[in-house]
Amino acid sequence: MGDKEPIDWPIFDPFKAKRPFVLSALFGRDAPLELEIGFGRGDFLVQRAGERPDLNILGFEVSSLSVLKASKRLARAGIRNVRIAKIDAASALFYFLPARSISRTWVLFPEPWPKARHEHRRLLSSGFFKLLSARTVDGGEALVATDWPDYRDWVISEAVVSGAFELESETWPVPMTKYHEKWRAKGRAIYPLLFRKRSEPDVSGLFPAEIEMSQIKMRAPKDLASVVRDFSPVMEKHECSVVRVMKAYLSQDGQEALFLCLVSERGFLQRFLTSARLVGDTVLVKPHDHTHLVITPGVKRCLEQVARITGVIEIAPHDIL
Repeated sequence: MGDKEPIDWPIFDPFKAKRPFVLSALFGRDAPLELEIGFGRGDFLVQRAGERPDLNILGFEVSSLSVLKASKRLARAGIRNVRIAKIDAASALFYFLPARSISRTWVLFPEPWPKARHEHRRLLSSGFFKLLSARTVDGGEALVATDWPDYRDWVISEAVVSGAFELESETWPVPMTKYHEKWRAKGRAIYPLLFRKRSEPDVSGLFPAEIEMSQIKMRAPKDLASVVRDFSPVMEKHECSVVRVMKAYLSQDGQEALFLCLVSERGFLQRFLTSARLVGDTVLVKPHDHTHLVITPGVKRCLEQVARITGVIEIAPHDIL
């Protein structure tokens, strides 16, 4: 396949791209794919892309500042074979990446969350290894580096429990990054781990299903301002999820109420704004136009909760969001 015009460079919005990603469209060409999770200021992305222009390289990061810094480094270096996005790695793998598309994943000095009460926040759990295996080519690799010996042991144990990857080596040349330089200067030992995919467990239930839903249309309340003024936070619990409507705001023109929502489903957190906008003599309830989220059963329940708060009188199906 010949080269095509890529979607964006170097930052792209995964929620505006077709999913699962069409990698040839994202990069403008077909090539083996590598992934870096938590790329920080982009040191390794620039290094790896410069060394291997034959690869397509994807980066996921949760820090907006890091995404901005890395994009500037990539632009200054003239790197064209990298795309980066601000998104949580686990949900990105589940909802956005095609099956068996990644040849190698790099996780360099992830946050170890050393306190026992924070262990659930660690990235490289057995569930994550299972999910990564479903998006990794047969025989593909996951390379991890850490300076915490307890975290090293935990990661190895989680990989074994997952049954998805096996530890192949504890010696490989860890690239120089900001944290590698920092820990080396402090005399800390560095622990490299190279895992190879051995199997592909079923991951269909790790995250909530993505669904289609309609916006909610209802007769307008007498006054959106009073709805916002009288608002009280709402929490709704279900078997594996929690829906919270936490705050309410009124637009300057008084034609829209915005509700800050949080949905937690099996540990998958989404924080977003829901809009209740006056359109003639009706109100339309839907996610705010600039909200990025995956429509799940919990999100649907949250929108229905906002409709009740706003004062729903009748609900009718309308265009799919």
